[in-house]
Amino acid sequence: MPTDRDSTLERVRRSLEDFIADLKRLAPDRFLEPTVGEWSPRDVAAHIIGWHRLTIAGCEDLRRGVSPPYFADGENDFANVNGRLVGENPSRDPDEVVRGLRDSFAELVSYARALPPQAWAAQTGVLYAGRQVTIGSSVAVLAHDIDAHRKELGA
Repeated sequence: MPTDRDSTLERVRRSLEDFIADLKRLAPDRFLEPTVGEWSPRDVAAHIIGWHRLTIAGCEDLRRGVSPPYFADGENDFANVNGRLVGENPSRDPDEVVRGLRDSFAELVSYARALPPQAWAAQTGVLYAGRQVTIGSSVAVLAHDIDAHRKELGA
């Protein structure tokens, strides 16, 4: 039986693979065409790559009982953080972007699996929107984000 960590990582993996399948079905000219406000599917993918990596850093903050810096941008729907993440992942090549999605997810999985088992659901003392934040809840949010972006892209 999978642990909560395993089932959460599997859920994020499935969401990510569904997103990648959607990207691969796009006509080449749509990959760079804005479809989600000002964002193109490439931009959404760059955002996801960035959040995989930022989540690792945020989880390290949580382990120390410190609120991740990106929480301060939450009232702005993370617009500043998201804009920075899109800019940090500038590739316009669909195959390279897909590799980035898979590589960044593999980094997240390696990080999560290296954690002591008790760290996954441990109380951190950090609150966001009035709720206790754990490493597990921080990772689980990624699946919801990816699924929401799939809907925005018309998947």
